[in-house]
Amino acid sequence: MRFVLNLISIISFSPFITDVTEEQIGENIKLLKKHQWFQNYLSNEEYRRLIIKDKDVREVIGRFNNKKMDNDSYHTKFQKKLHNVLIKRSKSMN
Repeated sequence: MRFVLNLISIISFSPFITDVTEEQIGENIKLLKKHQWFQNYLSNEEYRRLIIKDKDVREVIGRFNNKKMDNDSYHTKFQKKLHNVLIKRSKSMN
């Protein structure tokens, strides 16, 4: 019983979860526009619409750490994460 209460208290205490602001999303989109792979997403009408309007896609964009973007492994990881959420949200719209 005590274990369950501790687990519930840990789960409910979530200081590591932060809200993403529109400002963060805008700044990150501005930085991402410098990359050809992101430009390719913007040239696809469906992905562009998701990037502009979809809450889940925008949250992923807002959460990426722009200070780590120069790191190739982080860049690749983020690119895959964004690609996966675009695919997922695109399928759910159809």
